[in-house]
Amino acid sequence: MWIGAAALAAAAAVLGLTIPETATQAPTESRPTALIHRGVLGPSLGLFTVRRRNGRLPGLVGIYGRDDLEMGGSGPVLLVVGA
Repeated sequence: MWIGAAALAAAAAVLGLTIPETATQAPTESRPTALIHRGVLGPSLGLFTVRRRNGRLPGLVGIYGRDDLEMGGSGPVLLVVGA
């Protein structure tokens, strides 16, 4: 497995070296730029929300998967929530 990962990393490095430079000439005047671009706020908020929801799922599985709570039928519900 590690050899395959190393081979893929080497192939990616070779492919990266073959890509030509795409940057244009640097602008002669520099202007201040924002630290966070406004166009990424919506998509990043969506990704953050999904990540927060999926991060809590293992805690729910641990609670509802216990036999002493007699909640053996919660498997399909957790499958839908996790999907």
